[in-house]
Amino acid sequence: MLDRLIDFIIDILGLFQFWVVIDHYEQGVVLRFGKYNRTLDPGIHPMWPFSIEEALTESVVPTTKNLGPQSLTTFDDVAVVVSGVITYRIHDIKKVLLEVEDAETCLEDSSYGVIGEAVNHENWDALIDAEFHEGLSKAIRKRAWRWGIEVQQVQLAEVAKCWSVRLWNDG
Repeated sequence: MLDRLIDFIIDILGLFQFWVVIDHYEQGVVLRFGKYNRTLDPGIHPMWPFSIEEALTESVVPTTKNLGPQSLTTFDDVAVVVSGVITYRIHDIKKVLLEVEDAETCLEDSSYGVIGEAVNHENWDALIDAEFHEGLSKAIRKRAWRWGIEVQQVQLAEVAKCWSVRLWNDG
């Protein structure tokens, strides 16, 4: 019973908060009655109380995303496994918070798609060429930029030939 009373008091006090603090590694947006109002940089910012304005924040420091192994086939029918690492940061906080459901998942899924398409259109010798890696990086950067994400680096951690074995169960 006492815990519910404390929660109620904290909720009531939250209605009277006239400011928001954005940390050094964050950016944010303010929604007024659910609509975009302004972008917030690090620091303390005045806000309308009583839930008239709401602040959404996200970290904008560079981070990395591991792309797990993909089993693909090249244009010349060589089975390969490709995995990579992407280093990225948020460059447009408004797009990331208001126009994309989950920016990190969009980046990951589209990167898998770009890599898969690129590998399927090249032969094995082209995969180990630096020009292939540059083209792949450009394609991933271009796609991520639309969602407010700046891709700083794309590294293919593994590009290896593999054997595909399928077992047939007749039972």
